[in-house]
Amino acid sequence: RSLTCFADVHQGAVTWLMETDPQSLTDGAAASCRQAVSALDGNRPIGVLEFDCAVRKIHLGEDGVRAEIAGIRDEIGGAPMVGFYSMGEIARGRGALGMHHMTSVTLAFG
Repeated sequence: RSLTCFADVHQGAVTWLMETDPQSLTDGAAASCRQAVSALDGNRPIGVLEFDCAVRKIHLGEDGVRAEIAGIRDEIGGAPMVGFYSMGEIARGRGALGMHHMTSVTLAFG
């Protein structure tokens, strides 16, 4: 009866336990790119920087990572991209405070 976490959970903290599947993760990465590109107000991206949670790579496996990258490329229309796996990829535009895992954050340059 225990729960192992990859980040600190302070005593008394409010938490939400969630679950996902590989397709939802790859769809989420594509949605992150779509949102970043749409923030360019119609300008084509000249480059994209992608931050993914390190746990995503473990959960997705090699085939899932390839699918995720393909989905990202579909959304950015041939713009150059670079990215890496990290611990702490949070870029809120609005919403609650706290720690997220399995996230994908995209910064598009126009």
